[in-house]
Amino acid sequence: MIYAGPLRKYRLRVGSSMLVLRKHVAAGQQIFQPSDEVCLEWLRSDVRFVTT
Repeated sequence: MIYAGPLRKYRLRVGSSMLVLRKHVAAGQQIFQPSDEVCLEWLRSDVRFVTT
């Protein structure tokens, strides 16, 4: 997790892939810690693929 005020940037390992998630966190909202297990859901329209 990278702290940037109300914005958090998470690096998520999914199998052998690494995803990057940016999330706005309101006061009192849960902040995830390294090694926490999470469930991911997103809208197809929110997905951006970047090749390196």
